[in-house]
Amino acid sequence: MLIAIRSATFKIIGKMSGEEIRPARYPARNTEELSAVRCFVNLLDLDRVKPDVSALDKVPNHDGTITLVDNDQYPIGELKVQVKKIPKDALRFDCPAKLIAYSKVTTAPFLLVCVDVENQRAFWKQINPMMPEFRTSQKTFTVEFKVIENEIGKDTAYLDHWTRLCQNYQDRVSKIASFDPKAWGDPGLHKLSPEVVTSFQEYADELNTLLDIDFPIIRHEFFVDSWKLGVVIHKTGNESLSYSTYSIKYGESAPLISFSPDSLMNSEKLGDRPGNITETIISGEKAAAFQDRKKKGREFVFYYLEKLLDDKKLRVGGVNQSIELLMWFIREYGHTLGLVDAESYSSSDISYGVNVFFPAWYSITFGKVLVYFHHEYPDMLRSNPFPSFEQIANTGLRDVHPSADEVNHAIASGRSISAPWIRTHDFSLTALFEASRILADSGIETVTRRDRPWSRVSPRIENCFSPEDIAHNLALMIEGAAEDYADFIACNRFERLKCPLLQGDIALAFAADINDWDDGTPGVFFDEYRVQDRKGNLPKVQFINLANNSSGCVQERDELTIEGRAYRIDSHRTSHVPFLNGKRRIESLLYFWLREDLRRQYGDEFLRAGDIWSD
Repeated sequence: MLIAIRSATFKIIGKMSGEEIRPARYPARNTEELSAVRCFVNLLDLDRVKPDVSALDKVPNHDGTITLVDNDQYPIGELKVQVKKIPKDALRFDCPAKLIAYSKVTTAPFLLVCVDVENQRAFWKQINPMMPEFRTSQKTFTVEFKVIENEIGKDTAYLDHWTRLCQNYQDRVSKIASFDPKAWGDPGLHKLSPEVVTSFQEYADELNTLLDIDFPIIRHEFFVDSWKLGVVIHKTGNESLSYSTYSIKYGESAPLISFSPDSLMNSEKLGDRPGNITETIISGEKAAAFQDRKKKGREFVFYYLEKLLDDKKLRVGGVNQSIELLMWFIREYGHTLGLVDAESYSSSDISYGVNVFFPAWYSITFGKVLVYFHHEYPDMLRSNPFPSFEQIANTGLRDVHPSADEVNHAIASGRSISAPWIRTHDFSLTALFEASRILADSGIETVTRRDRPWSRVSPRIENCFSPEDIAHNLALMIEGAAEDYADFIACNRFERLKCPLLQGDIALAFAADINDWDDGTPGVFFDEYRVQDRKGNLPKVQFINLANNSSGCVQERDELTIEGRAYRIDSHRTSHVPFLNGKRRIESLLYFWLREDLRRQYGDEFLRAGDIWSD
């Protein structure tokens, strides 16, 4: 009876308000989101991918996770995913910048999946702060998809790419020793003098300013899921000083500065440099060096920047660098892309080779080469149990490597493979995929080798080229690098770096009489001038062949006259022809210019430019 009375009361209240009481409804776009998620899941290889994705918006920023498993169903990686519906035949999506913000704090690689429900097709892109499409001032940015390259389906290599993303993320995270709040209950800073605490605060400020603003690529590459870097002080005094620098992850309640007399973060736990977290011991006269806190902070950050530069692991920027890298790779390892020797290649064939054929080829070949090594070269595997890509690509070509037909058949059959880790020595695998994307985006349909190879036989490298070929390669290199430099700086987020070549008031002129290169004199030299060109009359970089025009470039004291116009000389040097025998000349020059700009802005003691024009 009581229940009936209460029920009637509720009905009366509803009628009195003039509205019928109804349950909360589902979001307006729920139906199309459900159809997008269903289509996405149906396209996955469920033997290797275990989706847990929802369209009910229970959690902001992402729709769920997908777990990758091996052939025995053991988990090998996890990715976060955001699923969006796109119109029929669309290959682009206006992505909100908030997804970039989420990618910084998530603890797994983050994918945007866009689904064309009418055509039953889905495309993916990894979302991260280093995406070339994204600019920090934007609220939205356009993500464009490539057929096959970014497609999810039976005849695509999405699973291999996702596995590599997980492996790369796990590899970077494994090198980071994070702060354990339980290790220090009380930060203990009251035991230190205000001057000491202030000095370490300034040190931490410099570290995090450089990582957040000047060099976000270092955080992305080496401190992948860290919020800030903090410092624990172990010992202070006039005679010695010791402290550790550690990573604080998003969501952790940890102090930026703390004090622990005992070195809880010992070298056994952290690993030796080049691990991401270091313990630095300064003793004796070196203790005074910490008085320059900003310098010490820059030294820490520049250690990691040097690694990126030395290993040439920065992002690829520009069409010229991309073409050079891809053509070099095809000449060296074309069989891993399913491409044979030719004068030119279509961009679509290169894209398919890099993004589909290559992952499948490597996955098939890896196990076969290991068996071959065990049989033919057992001593090598004992000292190096995980061969590099270069070793695998160059070993057992006839006996072990699959044919192009075998690889294409595996791709068409929807093969289930293990996608092993790829270790490279001579190039960045990420750069190879970036170059393929840049080439596809450029609209260039056919690519031909641009540089000229050796044309003569000689005991000296410079005499293996004709003077005309040297001049051609030199002009190709400097003009190509000049065209790409702005993109190279932008895509690597060096947004506060001052680059004279990009600011409109500096031009470079290289001059030589190429006939002098063929007179038997050792060495191939040219004059390099950096001149002021505030009105922009000159190309940013040019090569002037004095053999054709001896008066085309004339120096008189501190002025250089080019085609009748005088320009003030900022610097002049006579140098050996740069990177003449280098594998990737444009890439080498881009890195060289970057080093010079970094050294010019931050000081000689932090970045070395190296021997002039050394490869």
